[in-house]
Amino acid sequence: MEALRSVLVVLAGNEDDRDLLAKVVRFARPQRAHVQLFSCDWESARLMARACDNRDFERVRAISLDRELVHQQKLLTWLRAEGLEADGEAVWEPTHYEAVVRMAMRCRPDLVIKRIGLPRATGNLTLDSRDWQLVRTCPAPLLLSRPRSWAERPQIAAVIDTEQAGAGLCARIVRTAEYFRGLCDGDLALLFGEEIGESDGQKSARSGGCEPRAYDVMVLGAMTSGQRL
Repeated sequence: MEALRSVLVVLAGNEDDRDLLAKVVRFARPQRAHVQLFSCDWESARLMARACDNRDFERVRAISLDRELVHQQKLLTWLRAEGLEADGEAVWEPTHYEAVVRMAMRCRPDLVIKRIGLPRATGNLTLDSRDWQLVRTCPAPLLLSRPRSWAERPQIAAVIDTEQAGAGLCARIVRTAEYFRGLCDGDLALLFGEEIGESDGQKSARSGGCEPRAYDVMVLGAMTSGQRL
C-alpha cells in the first residue's frame, strides 16, 4: 500500500464498534483516509430464509436495516467529528463473509478491518467461521481485531516463515508491517515462524532470557495463487 486512501470497517452492531473505530481513527486520520462502515444482519436473514412462512419477510428486513442504519448514524457522527470522511451501508444477507467480500470488491478499500467474533470458554476471543472464510477470500488486506486497546506506541510484528514462504511474500509482509508501523507511529519487530513454535526454554536461550513482548498488531501472509496478505 503506497497510501491509505480508504478503510472498510465491518461492524458488529453493538457497543464494541466504538472501540474498533478508535483504532481506525488512529491510523486513518493522519492519512485523511475515507472510512466506509458496513453492517450485515445475517442472523435474522438466515432465520427468515429458513422459515416456512415468509409473509413478514419485507417487514423484518426493513426493521433490521433501519436498526443497523440508526447504529451507523451515531458512529458516522462521531467519526466526522474526529475529522474523517465516512459513509455507511447496511445489507440483509444470510451469508456474512460473502456480503463483506462483495462490498470489498465493489468499494476496493486499502484495508478491511473486523472484530474477531467468537468467545472461547476461557473468556478470550478466537476466530469464528466467518473470520476464517474472510481470511481465505477477502480481496484486500484484512485486519482482525481483538477488543484490547493498543499501546500508546503500538508494537507491530512481521511474522515470517522462512521454511514455507517465498522471498517475495516475506518481503511483502515486512513492507506491510513497516508501512503500518509508520501509520501508527509504533515499533516494529521481526518474528520467525520456526521460532514461534519453539518451547519456552528454547526461546529463552535464543533471546538471552528476555521477557516476551506483547504485540498489538501481527502481520502475516499465506501462500495462495496471488500470494495475498
